[in-house]
Amino acid sequence: MTFDKTKYRLSLLCCLLAMSLLAASCSKTGYEVDRPSYLEINSIDLTSDLATEGSDAHGIIDAWVFIDDISIGTFELPATVPLLEEGDHKVNIWGGVKVNGISTDRGIYPFYKSYEISHYFTTGATSTLNPIVTYHSNIQFTWIEDFDLGSSMVKSGLSDTMMVLKSVDTMASLGLKSAVVYLDQTNDYFEARTSQGYFTPPQGLPVYLEISYKTENQFSVGVYKHTVNGTAKVNAFLNIRANSAWNTMYIELTDYMKVHTDAISFEVYFSATLEAGLASSTIYIDNAKLIHY
Repeated sequence: MTFDKTKYRLSLLCCLLAMSLLAASCSKTGYEVDRPSYLEINSIDLTSDLATEGSDAHGIIDAWVFIDDISIGTFELPATVPLLEEGDHKVNIWGGVKVNGISTDRGIYPFYKSYEISHYFTTGATSTLNPIVTYHSNIQFTWIEDFDLGSSMVKSGLSDTMMVLKSVDTMASLGLKSAVVYLDQTNDYFEARTSQGYFTPPQGLPVYLEISYKTENQFSVGVYKHTVNGTAKVNAFLNIRANSAWNTMYIELTDYMKVHTDAISFEVYFSATLEAGLASSTIYIDNAKLIHY
């Protein structure tokens, strides 16, 4: 059998041509169509009406991103979000928080509106957004305490120390003053409760307590309940551990209050006992808000 070089070269050329066409086709339909655009979100900020909604301090750490009402995902901030969308689309970005300060329990904060815009996406390009969210207009701020002009909290009879109001930081969100609690081995227990009337939560709807704090000592958050038989202290709902930097926490009281079916109304309390091994400690609290629908 004679080897035909001409036929071999033609066959090889056809194979190479077919492979080139296939590669070009894959490049066109795969690379160009699937090439993403990017959405860059460094942070989400809150704006609030100081008189009716209190401080704009917040603890938003996640962006919940929706394109045309379809969830794209949840992204810890700062985030660069890859997208396959091109052209004009509706974008909604919701502020996500740690519920009760727990890293594994994150969700959209129910009292913040989403940031919504119409945005044009270009393949391969990065768009930077700076979302600002606001509170919903139909929510109730039952209690707002910024400690700037005094305090509506009163010392419990069990407490051997009390809150002191003073300027402790230059952060704008902290206003003029914060509440400071000093504990030592002589004055080792603190408890203060709201005195600005009683709070009756709506059944089945979210109830949150927001607070800004930094602390050298664990402190607790709980409620007193008022019933037809009198007033009783309920076991603390949450123990907040030491944190050297200011933080805003979102404390969900919904289920905690709901189980007390005999309660007519509630008061919020903060309490702390000097931790073992400490000669003294300081607790800072600010921007308390009790919110519900």
